[in-house]
Amino acid sequence: MRQIHATVLTFALTLAIPSAVFAAFNTPEEALGATRNTGIPREFSAEAHNRDGDIFLSSWITGVQEGTGNWLKLRMDVTTHMKQPHDFVSLNMRVLVYQNTLYYTITGANLHAENPIIKTQLNSMLKKWVALPLPTSIDIGSAWNMVDILEAIDMDILQISDAWNDVRTSADTLSLEHTKYTGGNAYSIASTMPNHNLHIRLNTTEDGVLQFGKYYLSRGAFVFQGTMHPYGSTVNLDIPKETITPTEFELSLLGFEFPMMYGNIPLPITPLPEEHYREPREALLKTPEPEIPESRNYVEFIKRSGQSQEEPITCAWPGTLDSIELGRKGVCPSEKLDKRDIRQLNAISLTGMERREQRFAEDRTIENYDTVAEKFEGFAKRRDAHRLKTMLSRASITSIGSDGIDAWLNQEVIPFFTPMMRSSIVEYMLIEDDKDNEGIALHKMVVTETGRRKDMVIVLFHPDEFSEPVIMDIFFNTTLRQLTMQGIIE
Repeated sequence: MRQIHATVLTFALTLAIPSAVFAAFNTPEEALGATRNTGIPREFSAEAHNRDGDIFLSSWITGVQEGTGNWLKLRMDVTTHMKQPHDFVSLNMRVLVYQNTLYYTITGANLHAENPIIKTQLNSMLKKWVALPLPTSIDIGSAWNMVDILEAIDMDILQISDAWNDVRTSADTLSLEHTKYTGGNAYSIASTMPNHNLHIRLNTTEDGVLQFGKYYLSRGAFVFQGTMHPYGSTVNLDIPKETITPTEFELSLLGFEFPMMYGNIPLPITPLPEEHYREPREALLKTPEPEIPESRNYVEFIKRSGQSQEEPITCAWPGTLDSIELGRKGVCPSEKLDKRDIRQLNAISLTGMERREQRFAEDRTIENYDTVAEKFEGFAKRRDAHRLKTMLSRASITSIGSDGIDAWLNQEVIPFFTPMMRSSIVEYMLIEDDKDNEGIALHKMVVTETGRRKDMVIVLFHPDEFSEPVIMDIFFNTTLRQLTMQGIIE
């Protein structure tokens, strides 16, 4: 996670409150110093919106805070919506700060999606309180400390910090207008930065104490706006008694990367000034055609003689009729790609909508495989060795033998699944065997009735396009990543 320390920001949000001998603020830096937290109870709200094609993301933030330094108390509620044509996710979070400790939890989730794995992962995240020392990246005196907090807990879904830190570090682009009114002063701050629409309005008492603040920032499709004003009562917090560490919370996510179903929604990028602009480099794949002297005569010679060059690319330029003919003759053999490589190459040229449709189709495939895996797990929990044996691949039974399979089922498989309460997919890998049969390696986490968690990888294959998937192998107490690193699954 990117760490941005308040001490290195050049923006005026790091300034202290003006002295008691007060005159109207003359610069944007001085006016923004009035937004700093003085310890007086304060209420704040914010919302952010962003869009990329048919994907929409929004966050709403409300909160209160009181005190400074070690005595800061803060309570913040965050609601985030993510929507696209086939999916909708809504998450509710609560964040607390108390005695230099940051607490956060997901209080509720609402999901309408074609991917059933995401629902399982979201439910696993609910109502677990995480506690960690308050990160130094959070400027607790800033009126916009909610931005630092969301970034610190990896929940800055709309990348608010990227846009707001541009504002924080660009004090020289700000302008200030001052208006006097009965009982106080009004300030209007704007930015001259290109591609930014920034407006901050502040009302203060005659001695410079903040009475009301309102701000608006837009950059392309991204919008961030909110308000701040004094809070009429003391801030009370209900500190959780049972908490987990951030590492334990990550384990409970079961591999869920939020928002995994959409990836990162990029903010519009401000173009560099002309003096720093450079023409983009040519793509590395656009390799110039090699120079082959008298290439036509050389190709004819190779065709007749059957001899080949050490470098296959010099046999003939790839994609030409000559290269195809030489490849068929075995003179310049081409590399054979497996189905996984072909899928990855095809995905490069897909549009965003085509990629999402491909992902939905892949999710349905995974669900079909997992249905078979769950049936196997159920038979094992009920100690039904006969039904377990019928779900194994014929190749596995033939290679190990019927007696060996019976011993494996009774001594390893059934004892592993008997205490199981539930299982969830952590990650997966689409694979194929040496006969080009398609299959999958499912890394699943099994939770026992006592709360213990165990990893396993179950390998399933389609013997043919008309039959149900069969179990090829199971690896207990290991992960898919470990198996790939060892070269067992590739």
